[in-house]
Amino acid sequence: MGSRSRDNVAAIRHLVAARLPDHQVHSVVQVGEGSDHLAYEVNGELIVRCSKEPDPAARAAQVGREARLLDAVAGIAPLPVPAPSFTIPERGCLAYRKLRGVPLLDLPQQQRSAHNSAIATTLGELLTALHAAPLEQMAALVGVDDQPLVQWQSEAAQTYATVAGQVPVVYRRRVKAFLDAPPPAGGWAPVFCHKRSRDRACPGRSRHLDGDRRHRLERCRDRGSGR
Repeated sequence: MGSRSRDNVAAIRHLVAARLPDHQVHSVVQVGEGSDHLAYEVNGELIVRCSKEPDPAARAAQVGREARLLDAVAGIAPLPVPAPSFTIPERGCLAYRKLRGVPLLDLPQQQRSAHNSAIATTLGELLTALHAAPLEQMAALVGVDDQPLVQWQSEAAQTYATVAGQVPVVYRRRVKAFLDAPPPAGGWAPVFCHKRSRDRACPGRSRHLDGDRRHRLERCRDRGSGR
């Protein structure tokens, strides 16, 4: 571990001890880093995410918005949602306890496949609930992702070219027909959606509910069906 990583871990240890004085800190491990956040796991049960945003005002606004978003989603989602344990706006840090369970991506393919129907049903229920969220409420918390459908289709075609060999033969003709046809012309209305759920649920588009950048108001043709 480099000196910078040790300093960051020490800072997280101090922050948690200050905000949760009854919570003894036994371990702090960096578990992720993206272009805009660093994430740490404390005692194997608490996640602390800190923004890399250099502007203090933007950093504070972002973490406050993320905490409010988690609270809003918890009120409508049929699945458990992490509840903020504390925020440190000036540091851009948000802490929440990990949800119980094992991430699907950590399970062997055969074990995941045995639950395909249940997973699909659960995702459908989640998307239906998110799509039905009041737009006025969510628009104050998330941005709008309203890219032209032609662009989405082009990205889908590029992705499909990479993964086509993994798609069962029985589905390939329908996927090709979808990619070759013009995108729908209209009838779309914006809905609230978890970005990564959208990515997995829609053909050709790129694990818990967190971060305002993972939620968007996006197009959806049938709000009631969750499609």
